[in-house]
Order: sequence, then C-alpha cells, then structure tokens
Amino acid sequence: MNRKLLSIFVFLLAFAPRIHASHMMGADMSYKCLGNGKYLITAKVYRDCRGISFSGPSVGVFGGTNGGNGCGTYGLSATRTGIRDVTPRCSTQGKPCNPQNTYGTGEGIEEHTYEISVDFNASPLNNFTNKSSCCEVTFYIGQCCRNGAITTGPAGNDFYSTCMINICNILKTTNKCNSSPKLSNEPVGFLCCNQAYYFNNGAIDTVDFDSFSYRVVPGISSLPNNSVTYSSPFTYQYPMTVYCVPPTTIKCAPNIKTNPPRGFYMDSSTGDLVFTPTKCDESGVIVVEIIEWRKDSSTGKYIIVGKTRRDIQ
Repeated sequence: MNRKLLSIFVFLLAFAPRIHASHMMGADMSYKCLGNGKYLITAKVYRDCRGISFSGPSVGVFGGTNGGNGCGTYGLSATRTGIRDVTPRCSTQGKPCNPQNTYGTGEGIEEHTYEISVDFNASPLNNFTNKSSCCEVTFYIGQCCRNGAITTGPAGNDFYSTCMINICNILKTTNKCNSSPKLSNEPVGFLCCNQAYYFNNGAIDTVDFDSFSYRVVPGISSLPNNSVTYSSPFTYQYPMTVYCVPPTTIKCAPNIKTNPPRGFYMDSSTGDLVFTPTKCDESGVIVVEIIEWRKDSSTGKYIIVGKTRRDIQ
C-alpha cells in the first residue's frame, strides 16, 4: 500500500487542490456555567493559513425545540482572546502561520479563540426562560465560507458551528447548572494514506461528570440546522473515500477487526473514529456531535442537558 504521509485536520483529508481564497477549516464550541444564570461561551475557529485573514464572525443565539429557532434568533458580541498556530510540526521546525492571521503565509492551521459572556437573567436570553417551547438554547458562530479545497461537495458553503443548553432539562436534575465537556485532544494530526487511522476527541467532564453519547451529523450551512451540500456518493455518514470491499463503494458495513479496518466507523458510546483513507487527493467534512446526559432527579431516567459539536474539514 502507498505510505505517502499526509497532514490532516482531525477527521479530514485535505490536500492537492490549490484553492485557498477561503479560510474556514473548522470550529468547535463549549460553555462553562458561572452560576446564577451566567455562562461563558468559548468558540475555537480553525483557519487555513494559506487563505485570507479571519475576522468578524457572526455570533449569536437562538431558542426553540428539536433544533429549531421558533423562539427567535439574536446576535451577540464576541471577543477574540487569542490566536495560536496549531500546525502539527516538530519543535525544531518553524511555524508556518507567521505573521498571525495573514493571507498566504504557509501550509498551516491557526486556532482563533472567541469568548462570549451571557446571562439568562438579562436580554436577550431571558426571552427563552420559563417557556416550554424554548427549552433548547443554541449558541452559534458562523462565517463565509467553507474551504475551497474541499472535494466532497461543501466547498464554498457557509459555515456554522453550534452548542446547545437544554435549560428545561437542567432544572429537572439535582445540579441546576451545566458545563459542556472539554475536548482534550486538539483537532490536528497526521495520518498515512492507505493506513488505518484511529482518533478520539477526548471529551471529558470534570465538573458535572455527565455521561456522553456520540454521533456523526451534517455540517450546517444556514441556521438553524440546514445541511451543507454533499456530492454523490458522499453523505455526512460517508464523508470520504475509505477502504471497502468491494472497492467500488464507500458505503460498506464498517469492520474495525479487519486489517486494514473497513468502512467508516464511529463508536456511539466512546466517540472512537476509525477508518482507512484511500484517496489521497481528497478533502472532506466530518462533524461529530457530543450529546450530554444526566439523570432526572424525579424519574431516575437519563435526559439530554446539552449538545456540542466539532466540525472539521
């Protein structure tokens, strides 16, 4: 098998096409409960350093049920608190994203961190409280456009990433506050084309000790949850070309016990992602959603208290 070493952005294979006018490679969001209805929302946006500089993302919040925004959508103000070169390189090598946030500096990845302070006792979030139709409060960050190097369909689509707090379900639990899981593994790595790849986001909750489940979901191109466009045969469940038998399909049943692993595998309990990439000039989009569960103090059943996602080209 071809052992050509390829740099990837977490779940992605992004290579040959030299189309870098756009810059959005991915994002993830999290939140921390500060008490008394106050939360700190953190968004990390990943920029392709070969593309244009990053500024002025769209940031806001909407409320509703079942992922909708029936209770309204409101803009919020975010503060950029840091820019960091997260290109996976040896310590003896220079970083390619220098100077920061500058067009065409090199083949690298730059992490931009934004923070938003919110208060459910104040406008606009108090529009969602004490209303059964507004239980899901979703924060978002967005920007045009997805990286032009994507080859599986979503190139040029608008980009949104979200995180959700279920303010009704939280009140049904012993702990009336919730902090989202922390993703301890950076969305940057290396993989070898035609060799098995194993990855886990490293979601941990050392505050509330909630339980997690995982699933692959569509990327968002417009609010509240409209999917990006995938080119056939790709879908969000089959986002790239992986080793399959027969090799004429990418939609074979996954089997991680074969050598190499077959198909595209996501473990819904652990979040483990396993696949063997076979098309080395391909760039795809994978979105993993982490669902946070906590026990209802009245019924003893587990209910959803939050969702976060990592959207990576």
